[in-house]
Amino acid sequence: MKPGARKIAGVLVWVIMGLTVLASGSLAQDGNTGEGLILSVARAQQLAEQTLEETVAPLGTLLSQIGPSSVFAAGDQGFGTWSVAIGGAATKFSVSSPDYTLEDPAGEDKIEGGAGAVYLDASLGLFRGYQPSQSVTTSGSVDLLLRLGYSLGDQENLAEKVDLSSYAPIYGGGLRFGLLKGPGLPSISLTTGANFFKRRVFSTTIENEDAQVELDFDQTSTFLLLEIGQSFGWITPYLVGGVTHHRMQADYVADVLYGSDEQSTATIYDSVDIKQTLNMFYGGLEFGSGILRLDLEGGVSDGDPFARFFLRFSG
Repeated sequence: MKPGARKIAGVLVWVIMGLTVLASGSLAQDGNTGEGLILSVARAQQLAEQTLEETVAPLGTLLSQIGPSSVFAAGDQGFGTWSVAIGGAATKFSVSSPDYTLEDPAGEDKIEGGAGAVYLDASLGLFRGYQPSQSVTTSGSVDLLLRLGYSLGDQENLAEKVDLSSYAPIYGGGLRFGLLKGPGLPSISLTTGANFFKRRVFSTTIENEDAQVELDFDQTSTFLLLEIGQSFGWITPYLVGGVTHHRMQADYVADVLYGSDEQSTATIYDSVDIKQTLNMFYGGLEFGSGILRLDLEGGVSDGDPFARFFLRFSG
């Protein structure tokens, strides 16, 4: 992504880093008491879960589709037909900052940034469907959808040292069902599927290398989208609306310095399982005809805007 963009996964690590500061700062006031440690760790865990919950939706935006939604409206269906798309997506996000909850009036209440991904998507016709009438030429067609992707972006000034020890790709699959298509009629299809972002592991050393944070997480996003489009020669406009369901499972371990002398060490370990069901709406325009086409899409999910593009080859 462009300079200034933020990777969502990087923000998760940044947040946990902020929590180590939270525990250290608050416990410095309470000394080395066990009660102070328990209260600070509990608050840190609460903040971590809150921030992780806020990252699920924008990360899910990158996982909630396979290929451009113009395929049924602007392409042929049937066994042996195919489409391959090279694409990308970008989304904006805003998550709570743990610094805002400290006794620090200068603390920011939000971290804002963006995240992106690139994709290689494919569809393969499995079943042509049938022609119920002269006005409805296609109904009941089925296409198989496949995705392989990779996330993008940089998190600047994350820490003095960051080790991306594991970088897992995005992958997924689904089906597109052609419901209605005919001359002079809008093309309507229903797409369902799931994408996965598996076990991305981070470790980072904080400041004087006495504090360590490790974070890993999975996210699975399933989607059900109703697509409506109409081809007008070289231009195919389309609208899409539907429901997405996201599940993030995250684990983190943080070695925290605490106490008035900041010489005591505590280890925070927690597992978070977050589920969210959200609405998604977007529109797109496809340009071109024949084997090569260009799709531009934009929309909103959970109040955050996103944009996509696809260069599509079909036959």
